[in-house]
Amino acid sequence: MLKAELLKQAQATGIVLSANMFERYFEYGLIVSDKTGQGYVRGVTTQYHARTLEAIKLINKLKSNKMYRHQKDYIFILFWKGFPVQWDKLKARLI
Repeated sequence: MLKAELLKQAQATGIVLSANMFERYFEYGLIVSDKTGQGYVRGVTTQYHARTLEAIKLINKLKSNKMYRHQKDYIFILFWKGFPVQWDKLKARLI
């Protein structure tokens, strides 16, 4: 899925999600992407995992519960629930 599609679907389900918040989730390692080249001088397309919308719903639920202080800690819960996370960010949080 593309970023614009995910933002529209999140808003359709009632989740308030801005483009900056989406980028922050990616920065924290909560969302996984796959970049594919379109050829010489055509650029790169970023596709997000199919379960990204489910992960966003879970993040929104965790935010509403306010059980955790930092959003960076959500990576552990997402990993335990079987969602794809960025391994390097998970390792950095463990250390």
